[in-house]
Amino acid sequence: MRAIRYEQFGGYEQAKLVDQPRPVPKDDEVLLAMRTIGCHPLDNTFRSAKHPAATAENLPRVAGQSGVGIVVETNSSLFSIGDRAIVSGGGFGRTVDGTWREFIAVAATALTPAPEGVDDNTAAAVGAGAGYLSGYLPLTAFVDFKPGQAVLAPGIGAAGTSRWLCACDRSLPRRIGGWRPADHARQGRRCGRGGCRGAGDGAGAPDPGLTG
Repeated sequence: MRAIRYEQFGGYEQAKLVDQPRPVPKDDEVLLAMRTIGCHPLDNTFRSAKHPAATAENLPRVAGQSGVGIVVETNSSLFSIGDRAIVSGGGFGRTVDGTWREFIAVAATALTPAPEGVDDNTAAAVGAGAGYLSGYLPLTAFVDFKPGQAVLAPGIGAAGTSRWLCACDRSLPRRIGGWRPADHARQGRRCGRGGCRGAGDGAGAPDPGLTG
Protein backbone atom coordinates (compact mmCIF):
# COMPACT_ATOMS: atom_id res chain seq x y z
CA MET A 1 0.00 0.00 0.00
CA ARG A 2 1.04 3.63 -0.42
CA ALA A 3 1.80 5.89 2.53
CA ILE A 4 3.28 9.32 3.30
CA ARG A 5 6.16 8.92 5.75
CA TYR A 6 8.76 11.11 7.41
CA GLU A 7 12.24 9.63 7.32
CA GLN A 8 13.71 12.59 9.20
CA PHE A 9 12.60 15.92 10.62
CA GLY A 10 12.64 19.08 8.54
CA GLY A 11 10.58 20.85 5.90
CA TYR A 12 7.71 19.66 3.75
CA GLU A 13 10.15 17.84 1.50
CA GLN A 14 10.50 15.21 4.25
CA ALA A 15 7.01 13.89 3.45
CA LYS A 16 7.92 10.94 1.23
CA LEU A 17 5.63 8.65 -0.75
CA VAL A 18 6.58 5.06 0.13
CA ASP A 19 5.28 1.50 -0.29
CA GLN A 20 4.50 -0.46 2.88
CA PRO A 21 2.87 -3.81 3.65
CA ARG A 22 -0.87 -3.70 4.20
CA PRO A 23 -1.47 -4.01 7.98
CA VAL A 24 -3.26 -7.03 9.45
CA PRO A 25 -5.78 -6.26 12.21
CA LYS A 26 -5.20 -7.91 15.59
CA ASP A 27 -7.85 -9.02 18.07
CA ASP A 28 -10.39 -6.24 18.75
CA GLU A 29 -9.02 -4.20 15.82
CA VAL A 30 -10.55 -3.25 12.48
CA LEU A 31 -8.88 -2.50 9.17
CA LEU A 32 -9.95 0.74 7.53
CA ALA A 33 -9.56 1.64 3.87
CA MET A 34 -8.92 5.37 4.21
CA ARG A 35 -11.16 7.64 2.12
CA THR A 36 -10.28 11.10 3.43
CA ILE A 37 -7.41 12.15 5.68
CA GLY A 38 -7.18 15.24 7.83
CA CYS A 39 -4.38 17.84 7.80
CA HIS A 40 -3.74 18.82 11.40
CA PRO A 41 -1.47 21.58 12.76
CA LEU A 42 0.35 18.86 14.73
CA ASP A 43 1.42 17.22 11.46
CA ASN A 44 3.54 20.28 10.77
CA THR A 45 4.65 20.65 14.39
CA PHE A 46 5.88 17.06 14.55
CA ARG A 47 7.58 17.06 11.14
CA SER A 48 9.45 20.27 11.96
CA ALA A 49 10.71 18.75 15.26
CA LYS A 50 8.79 21.24 17.42
CA HIS A 51 6.66 18.63 19.19
CA PRO A 52 7.76 16.78 22.37
CA ALA A 53 7.30 13.45 20.57
CA ALA A 54 9.63 14.51 17.74
CA THR A 55 12.49 12.25 18.80
CA ALA A 56 14.72 9.80 16.98
CA GLU A 57 12.71 6.92 18.48
CA ASN A 58 9.64 8.11 16.55
CA LEU A 59 11.25 7.97 13.11
CA PRO A 60 10.43 6.90 10.51
CA ARG A 61 6.79 7.77 11.02
CA VAL A 62 3.71 7.66 8.79
CA ALA A 63 2.05 11.06 9.07
CA GLY A 64 -1.57 11.92 9.78
CA GLN A 65 -3.56 12.63 12.93
CA SER A 66 -7.05 11.84 11.69
CA GLY A 67 -9.23 10.66 8.84
CA VAL A 68 -12.30 8.76 7.71
CA GLY A 69 -12.32 5.24 6.33
CA ILE A 70 -14.47 2.22 5.48
CA VAL A 71 -14.16 -0.98 7.52
CA VAL A 72 -12.88 -3.73 5.20
CA GLU A 73 -11.87 -6.27 7.87
CA THR A 74 -13.05 -6.54 11.47
CA ASN A 75 -12.07 -8.49 14.56
CA SER A 76 -14.51 -6.60 16.76
CA SER A 77 -18.23 -6.75 17.37
CA LEU A 78 -18.34 -2.95 17.50
CA PHE A 79 -17.96 -2.47 13.73
CA SER A 80 -19.11 -4.36 10.67
CA ILE A 81 -17.61 -4.48 7.19
CA GLY A 82 -18.80 -1.46 5.26
CA ASP A 83 -19.16 0.83 8.29
CA ARG A 84 -17.70 4.33 8.02
CA ALA A 85 -15.52 5.39 10.93
CA ILE A 86 -13.56 8.43 12.09
CA VAL A 87 -10.06 7.82 13.44
CA SER A 88 -8.26 10.47 15.51
CA GLY A 89 -6.18 10.91 18.65
CA GLY A 90 -4.17 8.08 20.14
CA GLY A 91 -0.81 9.53 19.12
CA PHE A 92 -1.42 8.88 15.42
CA GLY A 93 1.25 10.47 13.27
CA ARG A 94 3.50 11.06 16.27
CA THR A 95 4.08 8.01 18.49
CA VAL A 96 2.34 5.50 16.20
CA ASP A 97 1.98 5.46 12.44
CA GLY A 98 -0.81 7.74 11.30
CA THR A 99 -3.60 8.01 8.77
CA TRP A 100 -1.76 9.18 5.64
CA ARG A 101 -1.89 5.74 4.04
CA GLU A 102 -4.29 3.57 2.13
CA PHE A 103 -5.08 1.18 5.00
CA ILE A 104 -4.80 1.45 8.78
CA ALA A 105 -5.45 -1.14 11.53
CA VAL A 106 -7.01 0.50 14.59
CA ALA A 107 -8.45 -0.66 17.90
CA ALA A 108 -12.22 -0.54 17.54
CA THR A 109 -12.53 1.37 20.81
CA ALA A 110 -10.43 4.19 19.30
CA LEU A 111 -12.89 4.75 16.44
CA THR A 112 -16.02 6.88 16.19
CA PRO A 113 -18.83 5.94 13.79
CA ALA A 114 -19.17 8.58 11.08
CA PRO A 115 -22.67 10.11 11.34
CA GLU A 116 -25.07 9.54 8.49
CA GLY A 117 -25.52 12.63 6.38
CA VAL A 118 -22.03 13.92 7.16
CA ASP A 119 -19.73 13.60 4.16
CA ASP A 120 -16.19 12.26 4.43
CA ASN A 121 -14.51 15.67 4.09
CA THR A 122 -16.56 17.22 6.89
CA ALA A 123 -16.11 14.23 9.18
CA ALA A 124 -12.34 14.21 8.62
CA ALA A 125 -12.13 17.95 9.25
CA VAL A 126 -13.99 17.67 12.56
CA GLY A 127 -11.47 15.05 13.64
CA ALA A 128 -8.56 17.21 12.56
CA GLY A 129 -8.62 19.32 15.72
CA ALA A 130 -10.65 19.79 18.87
CA GLY A 131 -10.91 23.48 18.03
CA TYR A 132 -12.91 22.76 14.90
CA LEU A 133 -15.47 20.76 16.83
CA SER A 134 -15.59 23.42 19.55
CA GLY A 135 -16.38 26.01 16.91
CA TYR A 136 -18.70 23.91 14.75
CA LEU A 137 -21.05 22.55 17.40
CA PRO A 138 -22.01 25.89 19.00
CA LEU A 139 -22.79 27.32 15.57
CA THR A 140 -24.84 24.37 14.35
CA ALA A 141 -26.23 22.36 17.24
CA PHE A 142 -26.15 24.16 20.59
CA VAL A 143 -27.56 27.60 19.78
CA ASP A 144 -30.30 28.54 17.33
CA PHE A 145 -28.39 31.20 15.40
CA LYS A 146 -30.24 32.92 12.58
CA PRO A 147 -28.85 33.87 9.13
CA GLY A 148 -27.12 37.25 9.24
CA GLN A 149 -26.64 37.19 13.01
CA ALA A 150 -23.21 38.25 14.32
CA VAL A 151 -21.34 36.23 16.91
CA LEU A 152 -18.72 37.56 19.34
CA ALA A 153 -16.30 34.91 20.64
CA PRO A 154 -14.24 36.58 23.40
CA GLY A 155 -11.05 35.26 24.92
CA ILE A 156 -10.33 32.41 22.52
CA GLY A 157 -6.81 31.66 21.34
CA ALA A 158 -5.83 32.53 17.79
CA ALA A 159 -4.23 29.13 17.22
CA GLY A 160 -7.19 27.13 18.48
CA THR A 161 -10.93 27.51 18.48
CA SER A 162 -10.96 30.94 16.83
CA ARG A 163 -9.26 29.62 13.69
CA TRP A 164 -11.92 26.96 13.30
CA LEU A 165 -14.74 29.38 14.01
CA CYS A 166 -13.48 31.23 10.96
CA ALA A 167 -13.38 28.02 8.93
CA CYS A 168 -16.92 27.16 9.98
CA ASP A 169 -18.08 30.67 9.19
CA ARG A 170 -17.15 30.31 5.53
CA SER A 171 -19.65 27.45 5.17
CA LEU A 172 -22.42 28.84 7.39
CA PRO A 173 -24.83 31.78 6.87
CA ARG A 174 -23.47 33.61 9.90
CA ARG A 175 -20.86 36.24 10.61
CA ILE A 176 -18.24 35.64 13.27
CA GLY A 177 -16.41 38.25 15.28
CA GLY A 178 -13.50 36.47 16.93
CA TRP A 179 -11.84 38.75 19.46
CA ARG A 180 -8.22 38.05 20.38
CA PRO A 181 -5.65 39.66 22.67
CA ALA A 182 -3.27 42.17 21.11
CA ASP A 183 -0.43 39.65 20.86
CA HIS A 184 -2.59 37.64 18.45
CA ALA A 185 -3.27 40.59 16.14
CA ARG A 186 -1.35 39.16 13.19
CA GLN A 187 -3.35 35.94 13.28
CA GLY A 188 -6.49 38.01 13.57
CA ARG A 189 -5.69 39.96 10.41
CA ARG A 190 -4.99 36.75 8.50
CA CYS A 191 -8.26 35.26 9.66
CA GLY A 192 -10.01 38.49 8.76
CA ARG A 193 -9.39 37.87 5.08
CA GLY A 194 -11.58 34.76 5.35
CA GLY A 195 -14.56 36.65 6.74
CA CYS A 196 -13.72 36.54 10.44
CA ARG A 197 -12.52 39.75 12.05
CA GLY A 198 -9.61 39.46 14.44
CA ALA A 199 -8.05 41.78 17.03
CA GLY A 200 -6.04 43.54 14.36
CA ASP A 201 -9.29 44.48 12.67
CA GLY A 202 -11.00 45.92 15.73
CA ALA A 203 -13.24 42.96 16.50
CA GLY A 204 -12.75 43.63 20.20
CA ALA A 205 -15.23 46.50 19.89
CA PRO A 206 -18.90 45.58 20.27
CA ASP A 207 -20.78 45.16 17.01
CA PRO A 208 -23.89 47.39 16.88
CA GLY A 209 -25.74 44.52 15.20
CA LEU A 210 -24.71 41.90 17.75
CA THR A 211 -27.56 39.89 19.18
CA GLY A 212 -27.82 36.78 21.31
